[in-house]
Amino acid sequence: MKARIGNLVKKKNEGRKHNENGYYYSVILKDGSRVSNFLFTEAEIHSAYDRAVRNAEDCLERSFTSLILD
Repeated sequence: MKARIGNLVKKKNEGRKHNENGYYYSVILKDGSRVSNFLFTEAEIHSAYDRAVRNAEDCLERSFTSLILD
């Protein structure tokens, strides 16, 4: 399966409470017909990256459209 490149956006935590991170990485993803917002901490992003490096065979490839446009 091939995919397009998306963007992680660093977003300030506007309603920050005690012990919460000062910012999150926000992304909007589509799963079939459902579109959802996700927030990740920096540690979660690093953990997901490390997992992708260790399991490169399970990662998506960039689509032809992505190679031209992204």
